[in-house]
Amino acid sequence: MKKIQILVLALFAVFATGVVAQAASAAPEWLVGGVAVSTALLVDSEGFLVLIDLKGGPFGEETRVECSGVLDGWIEAAGKDLITEALNLAGERLQELGEGAELSVKCLGLLNAGGTGCEETEVETEARPENLPWLTQLSLDEPVAGENLYLVLLSEETVAKLGLPAWDVMCLVLNILGEDLCEGETSADLELMVGPPVELLAIFTPEEQELETLEGTCTRGGVNTGALEGNGVLLVVGSTEEVDVSG
Repeated sequence: MKKIQILVLALFAVFATGVVAQAASAAPEWLVGGVAVSTALLVDSEGFLVLIDLKGGPFGEETRVECSGVLDGWIEAAGKDLITEALNLAGERLQELGEGAELSVKCLGLLNAGGTGCEETEVETEARPENLPWLTQLSLDEPVAGENLYLVLLSEETVAKLGLPAWDVMCLVLNILGEDLCEGETSADLELMVGPPVELLAIFTPEEQELETLEGTCTRGGVNTGALEGNGVLLVVGSTEEVDVSG
C-alpha cells in the first residue's frame, strides 16, 4: 500500500483542484498505467463524504450528514487537476440547478454521540457544491517517516476569482430546518489500494484536518468548525488503467 498525504483547498471535495508554482525537479506527476500523463485525460471520482459542522446545531451541537456523488474533471501533465462538474448519483449536474433551486445530493442525517445531529425525516437532507471549478496541482513536500508527502494547493488567484470551494448543506435538527455553507481548506490521505482492482483512494478524516489546522468556516458553526470524512476513487473515463502519483 502506498500512502501519500494530499492537501486540498476545497473543504468537502473528493478531489479538489488549483495551481501553484513549484520547481520542476520536485513536481510529482499523475501516472496512468505507470506512464506520466502528458495530455489532459477525463476522470471522475465517485465516493461518499460525511459533511461535518462541529457546532452546526441550534444549541452548538455537532451536525453530520453523509452524501454520495461524482466529481468529473481532468488530470493533466505536471500534476495538474481540474474539477469541472459535480453530479449526484442520478447523473444530474448540481451546479446547473441555479440560485434558490432545490439541493439535489440526497444525504443521510447522522446522529452524533450525544444523540443529536441532522435527522433523517420527511424533510430530506441535501447538499450542493459551490464555486466550481476547483483547481489543484500536486507538489512534493519533505518525506516523513520514509513516506513522501504530496500537497495540493489552491492558488490565491483562483480564490480571488472564484472563492473557496464549499458545500451548501440543508438539514433538520431538533425539528429546526437549517442551511449551512462550509468552505475552506481540508486534507486527505491518498492510498494506492492493491486490488484487484488497483485503485487510487482519497481518504478524508477530521483528525488529519485538525492536525494540519485546516478546519473550515461554516455559516452556522463559525470559524474552524467545518470538517469531513469519507473517501472516493479516481478513475480515467473509458480506461481500465490504474491511476497513481509518481514519487
